[in-house]
Amino acid sequence: MDAAAVFARLQSLVGDAVSAFTTENTKDPYCRVTPERWHDVARALGDDAELRFDFLQNLTAVDWPKKPGIEVVYHLYSYSLKHSFVV
Repeated sequence: MDAAAVFARLQSLVGDAVSAFTTENTKDPYCRVTPERWHDVARALGDDAELRFDFLQNLTAVDWPKKPGIEVVYHLYSYSLKHSFVV
Protein backbone atom coordinates (compact mmCIF):
# COMPACT_ATOMS: atom_id res chain seq x y z
CA MET A 1 0.00 0.00 0.00
CA ASP A 2 1.46 3.39 -0.92
CA ALA A 3 1.45 6.39 1.42
CA ALA A 4 -1.64 7.97 -0.17
CA ALA A 5 -3.61 4.75 0.36
CA VAL A 6 -2.38 4.50 3.95
CA PHE A 7 -3.50 8.07 4.62
CA ALA A 8 -6.90 7.45 3.01
CA ARG A 9 -7.45 4.32 5.11
CA LEU A 10 -6.29 6.07 8.28
CA GLN A 11 -8.56 9.03 7.59
CA SER A 12 -11.50 6.67 7.09
CA LEU A 13 -10.80 5.22 10.55
CA VAL A 14 -10.06 8.37 12.59
CA GLY A 15 -11.50 11.20 10.49
CA ASP A 16 -10.18 14.67 11.23
CA ALA A 17 -7.62 13.37 13.73
CA VAL A 18 -5.24 13.25 10.75
CA SER A 19 -4.67 16.00 8.20
CA ALA A 20 -2.18 17.77 5.97
CA PHE A 21 -1.04 14.72 4.01
CA THR A 22 2.14 15.86 2.24
CA THR A 23 4.08 14.29 -0.62
CA GLU A 24 5.67 17.35 -2.18
CA ASN A 25 9.32 18.19 -1.51
CA THR A 26 9.80 15.22 0.81
CA LYS A 27 11.35 11.79 0.50
CA ASP A 28 8.92 10.41 3.08
CA PRO A 29 5.24 11.34 2.65
CA TYR A 30 3.65 12.19 5.97
CA CYS A 31 0.55 13.48 7.69
CA ARG A 32 -0.12 15.50 10.80
CA VAL A 33 -2.01 14.21 13.82
CA THR A 34 -4.15 16.20 16.24
CA PRO A 35 -2.17 15.77 19.49
CA GLU A 36 -5.26 15.05 21.59
CA ARG A 37 -6.17 12.18 19.24
CA TRP A 38 -2.71 10.57 19.02
CA HIS A 39 -3.78 7.47 20.98
CA ASP A 40 -6.72 6.85 18.61
CA VAL A 41 -4.46 7.24 15.59
CA ALA A 42 -1.73 5.00 17.04
CA ARG A 43 -4.27 2.30 17.85
CA ALA A 44 -5.69 2.43 14.31
CA LEU A 45 -2.21 2.26 12.78
CA GLY A 46 -1.35 -0.85 14.75
CA ASP A 47 -4.67 -2.67 15.02
CA ASP A 48 -6.30 -2.19 11.62
CA ALA A 49 -5.93 -5.28 9.39
CA GLU A 50 -5.17 -3.14 6.30
CA LEU A 51 -2.47 -1.07 8.04
CA ARG A 52 -0.84 -3.34 10.67
CA PHE A 53 2.12 -1.12 11.49
CA ASP A 54 4.13 -3.25 13.89
CA PHE A 55 7.58 -1.67 13.86
CA LEU A 56 8.80 1.77 14.91
CA GLN A 57 11.73 2.46 12.58
CA ASN A 58 12.60 5.85 13.96
CA LEU A 59 11.32 8.26 16.58
CA THR A 60 12.62 11.80 16.55
CA ALA A 61 11.50 15.35 17.25
CA VAL A 62 11.85 18.74 15.60
CA ASP A 63 12.19 21.97 17.56
CA TRP A 64 11.39 24.77 15.14
CA PRO A 65 13.06 27.95 16.49
CA LYS A 66 10.27 30.29 15.35
CA LYS A 67 7.34 28.06 16.38
CA PRO A 68 6.18 27.19 19.88
CA GLY A 69 6.42 23.55 20.90
CA ILE A 70 8.20 20.48 19.56
CA GLU A 71 6.92 18.18 16.82
CA VAL A 72 7.35 14.43 17.32
CA VAL A 73 7.95 12.34 14.18
CA TYR A 74 7.26 8.59 13.94
CA HIS A 75 8.55 6.50 11.02
CA LEU A 76 6.48 3.30 10.99
CA TYR A 77 6.79 0.03 9.07
CA SER A 78 4.59 -3.03 8.62
CA TYR A 79 6.61 -6.24 8.31
CA SER A 80 3.60 -8.30 7.31
CA LEU A 81 2.29 -5.86 4.66
CA LYS A 82 5.65 -4.33 3.63
CA HIS A 83 4.64 -0.67 3.71
CA SER A 84 5.80 2.39 5.63
CA PHE A 85 4.37 5.72 6.72
CA VAL A 86 5.40 8.82 8.66
CA VAL A 87 3.21 10.66 11.19
